[in-house]
Amino acid sequence: MTAPEHLLTLWRSTAPDRLFADLDLPATLLAFLAARLEPQDAREKQLLDEVLRCTWSAPEAALRLAGSIARLHRGAPPPSDFTMSWVLWAALRGHDAARVTLAQRLMQIATGTDEGIARFVGEHGPGVRGRKTKDAERFAIDWLRRVRRSVLDEFAEWLQELKRGFPDADPPSEGAPAPADETRASGPTLQVLQTPANAEGADVAEACAALKEPLPLKGGDVDPAVLGAALELEFPQLREAIDYIVHDLALRRRAGVPWARFRPLLLVGPPGTGKTRFARRIARLLGTGHGEICVAGASDNRLLEGTARGWKDAQPCWPLLAMQRSGCANPVLLVDEVDKARGSGNGDVAATLLGMLEPETARAWFDSCLLATADLSQISWILTANTTVALPRPLLSRLRVITVGYPAPEAFDRILESLLGDIAMDLSVRREDLPDLPCEVVMSLRDAFARHGIRELKRAIEAALARTKDAPRRLN
Repeated sequence: MTAPEHLLTLWRSTAPDRLFADLDLPATLLAFLAARLEPQDAREKQLLDEVLRCTWSAPEAALRLAGSIARLHRGAPPPSDFTMSWVLWAALRGHDAARVTLAQRLMQIATGTDEGIARFVGEHGPGVRGRKTKDAERFAIDWLRRVRRSVLDEFAEWLQELKRGFPDADPPSEGAPAPADETRASGPTLQVLQTPANAEGADVAEACAALKEPLPLKGGDVDPAVLGAALELEFPQLREAIDYIVHDLALRRRAGVPWARFRPLLLVGPPGTGKTRFARRIARLLGTGHGEICVAGASDNRLLEGTARGWKDAQPCWPLLAMQRSGCANPVLLVDEVDKARGSGNGDVAATLLGMLEPETARAWFDSCLLATADLSQISWILTANTTVALPRPLLSRLRVITVGYPAPEAFDRILESLLGDIAMDLSVRREDLPDLPCEVVMSLRDAFARHGIRELKRAIEAALARTKDAPRRLN
């Protein structure tokens, strides 16, 4: 392979660790790219000059230059190796958005979501395609690990970059509406209440008021491949569940459905494997809202189905309350410890779930409190259980059952960073405001993780933070 070819294909053929180990690479790559670029307008010339000066803003200029090349001079996507090599240079100079952009393109190669890229990686036959897609997926995860904290803690901000592919070459004109505002104004909605509700009583009236207008359907702007990569960084033990969800979301995107929803999922495994945190994180990254209930020991179905009009403290079914609280028609709902619910003459949790999971029934669910028909069909359900022995077969037939084990010891660093982010959120401080854990404490936590799993690890981290000399710095 000649040197020019080698430089152009580094972004998709060489792992980040090797790229960063070559200290001469940024200068060599920049000289190579600059010699082959002919600026097409004053804006491109200005960006190129800024890159060549190698100031602190040079990586941002290189990424914008890549966006200009991709849009104005190279036709439709996928971006050429020349374009992506400019992104690589910005990534090597420490630009996080460039690193995420590289990961996004590599994940598209791995999942075949771009027709042109699918042809590219498949040109030498199925065997080569399999090897190339696995390499692309591994490289994508490696790039995202380098911005792990940003991806997990500031995912909403990354989405604004990721859904465009590249930053615009020119800033938006003054007075132009922000993309997020346009999305809110023109995004999909669902009329949840299909028939007028009878709103007697203050509590019932409040629920009706929140649900009588169409509610937004969210999550369609999240790239499924990037979501999967971010989740795998935090939940390596849930790879099968992540693949299942990403596949569902990618299929909906291919079909032109502009919001997120995945088919019902049952996670089966011992306590402390991260099942509950997984459901919360998916909802946060998708932006759909989230609700959860624990049905362990429940001997009736009132938690799920609500209570009928005429009873004291009557309330609508739980999914409608979750929609009311989240302001979203497609929340992610978690039903925890479903195997420990016990049916009785007062109602059966499993039977009620069966109706809510069945698409036709969910589309016209009659709520006995609101005395109205509601559409629950766009909810994404996640159920958890320690075992499937006590679950009825009809319920299991409507769920994708995935067994979850404890994460491997090598996942400790990723999970530690994620749990520190959760603790910072609980305390309403930034992650960087938490005190640093001494090396000997981290080693002790690593040993505890290998023995006890995630749940005990979080408690141990909180205790270790409380004992550190440097207290968190709260910024008002």
